[in-house]
Amino acid sequence: MSPQHPGANDGRPVSQKVPQKRPWCQPVVFDQTCRQLISRLLIFWHYIHIFEYIKNMSMT
Repeated sequence: MSPQHPGANDGRPVSQKVPQKRPWCQPVVFDQTCRQLISRLLIFWHYIHIFEYIKNMSMT
């Protein structure tokens, strides 16, 4: 048996083992930023609806 370089047998290609220099390409970081953006959009959307509701209540 010839010695293979480490990580050759775990079923993944060697190109996936290269550490990524850009952290925003990783799905975990991308998922966290997406959740932050979605939560901020939802809060902003709720504020708009509350403002419209108060404005409509004060108009009548």
